[in-house]
Amino acid sequence: MEINFEVSLLHELLKISNADKIFIDSNGKMMAINNKLWSKDIRVEKLFNPEVIEEGHTIITKEIVNLMPKTGEVILTDNIIKCGKRKIEFTPAECAFKEIDYINKTLIQLDKETMNFLLEVDYAASKEEIGPILHGAHFKNGEVCALDGFRLSLRKSDKLQIDSEFTIPLEVIKIFKKIKSKEEVIISCNENCNIIKIQCGNDIIISKLLEGKFVNYNQLISIESTTEIRLDKNEIKELYSILKSYGQ
Repeated sequence: MEINFEVSLLHELLKISNADKIFIDSNGKMMAINNKLWSKDIRVEKLFNPEVIEEGHTIITKEIVNLMPKTGEVILTDNIIKCGKRKIEFTPAECAFKEIDYINKTLIQLDKETMNFLLEVDYAASKEEIGPILHGAHFKNGEVCALDGFRLSLRKSDKLQIDSEFTIPLEVIKIFKKIKSKEEVIISCNENCNIIKIQCGNDIIISKLLEGKFVNYNQLISIESTTEIRLDKNEIKELYSILKSYGQ
């Protein structure tokens, strides 16, 4: 194999996924190999458009990527990577890949700004995995909800038009928030609707959905109230920032 491409793509994928290794294919796909994420059936990929001199693929470690400059053209072969004046010979790493069901059913198409808004419920998701279904954000009927038994966060948007409901793991949301692309977000699923693909520009996250029935949170929201409190929005935002800095 021999291909040329922009080295910044490797650093971007490494930052998003915290990968241990990166699989690179001359067909234009990079795949993050992260044992912790793979154990939870989460995969992070990046599409790119290399100049192909010879087809093939290889796997490099994050240590090698970290030795490369942040920008510039990289020349990659099966066992050599060159960028500027830097040249590193390496032994290609090995990895066994899991097969993924064909994902071709589009569930959601949203602009990035709206998706970011909806996923801000993640602070209320359970950080414990004792109740796995609460360890994520639930999509249903134009709204997204997260709760942990103490807090409940709900956001709605008319742009979120879906016929089904599903729960995305919290780890996936954390990865998605690291994606810098502002392009449209497309969420697709496989035939059994238990695996989803979230694509934003050239960045892709593939994950198994959380299993189980989500809490009927509408029963927890009181329609009638006897108390009304008015608060200053800026003060609430300031308080939220303080709590967030303490990990609350």
